[in-house]
Amino acid sequence: MEETTKQKKNLDNVMLEISTYFQEKIQRRTQLLTRLKTPGLKTDEIKTYTNLIFKDAEQQIQKIDELYSDIVPQYEEKSLNRDMVRGLFHDLRNPLNRIMGFSTLYTDEARKDFLEQIEEGNKDQQNMIQSTLESLKQGRQTYNLQTENLTDIVHKTEKNAKFLIDQSKTQGKQLELRTNYQITENTEIETDKVILERILDNLITNAIKYTEKGTIELGVQDLDEKIQFYVKDTGTGIDSHDVQKIFNPYFKSNNQEVNTTNIKSYGVGLSIVKRCVEGLRGKLDLETELGKGSTFYVTLPKTNFISYAS
Repeated sequence: MEETTKQKKNLDNVMLEISTYFQEKIQRRTQLLTRLKTPGLKTDEIKTYTNLIFKDAEQQIQKIDELYSDIVPQYEEKSLNRDMVRGLFHDLRNPLNRIMGFSTLYTDEARKDFLEQIEEGNKDQQNMIQSTLESLKQGRQTYNLQTENLTDIVHKTEKNAKFLIDQSKTQGKQLELRTNYQITENTEIETDKVILERILDNLITNAIKYTEKGTIELGVQDLDEKIQFYVKDTGTGIDSHDVQKIFNPYFKSNNQEVNTTNIKSYGVGLSIVKRCVEGLRGKLDLETELGKGSTFYVTLPKTNFISYAS
């Protein structure tokens, strides 16, 4: 009991540090964003502000890595707090990686997309931190269930996927994004939007990571009382002996011979996906063939009711 209390105090201190640090950084990025939107900026001013944003994002990634290395090993492997904090550290990197991608892709023509990524990144980080803080406060994973427009969610995921694929081309990958949306513009789902977007972003990131060339496909279909998403790739695939282990934290198959030199990973993306899908009363399925690729299916109820009694 004493050790658990000590860990909780340490965790509270860490979360306070994370929240304070990232709120300050988000505020700074917002200020730089406002300056970049100022009409009539000179070229050297634009370059100065964008470089400051890149430097800031790089420092944040380093900070996340430091906190992850110092804090996560303190908690038991099956601790819910550990899972939630580990997931937060992992997913806080995604918006920063998208921003950092512009350090090689930035052009005057890409300025609008760059500014949008900063705005979206700020919102995503704030939402992730607030969601995790609330869950830790309640002592359980909490869900903010709202009726959401499905088209808005998949279009945002598609936009992020397109950018990540463009970014991957600078690393020598040859990828194309395909989409298959079997829904209407008015299709709705009752879900936690922040968590659903984290699920899809992690699946897309994982697909890109293990695919050198070919296609990444994002799909969604209306199954009457359920919605099914899928992310399909033409990557390395997974050995049949490893399928049951692939959702374990830190697991990596020896058969996955792929160049991940330029990708920083904690090895927990799929374990986060599994926990989040199950938390939303959904089902996660996998079809894969070694050397040919994988398809991850996420099936969620259209109308959700999450009971915390169990």
